[in-house]
Amino acid sequence: MDDIQAVDVGAIAVGDRRRLGGAVVAGVLALSVLWLVALRAASPALSASVRDAAFLALFGPVPAVAGGACGYRNCGYPAAVAAGLAPGVVLAGLVAVAGPFDVVVFAGDAAAAVVAGSPAGIGFVWSTTGFGVGVVLAVWRELG
Repeated sequence: MDDIQAVDVGAIAVGDRRRLGGAVVAGVLALSVLWLVALRAASPALSASVRDAAFLALFGPVPAVAGGACGYRNCGYPAAVAAGLAPGVVLAGLVAVAGPFDVVVFAGDAAAAVVAGSPAGIGFVWSTTGFGVGVVLAVWRELG
């Protein structure tokens, strides 16, 4: 039972490596901008299924990896959540600035908030799941 006391719950929840957490979020923001701009530019040359898969990968696996890194490296749950929401925020910004974004189901006259809502929610769930897996691995590392 003494081993479990070695786990710092505050470092896991709030994060004791906030600067690294900020770097993870900034990295996801930058990756999201590059990913979406490249996807938009390559969209005419891609099949619908490839375009859909590339679009959805930004809102699932990318936040999961970022959330996992935040959990494993004690960056804190707020950083994991921000990393999960970042692609949706970038998408909303691009739609607000550049107009309708012709990918997946968002072609047409959708408001930026509507466009960002669903993918941001997906990113939140994936980053939270990744965070949980990262925390479990970090605790296992500490106790093992």
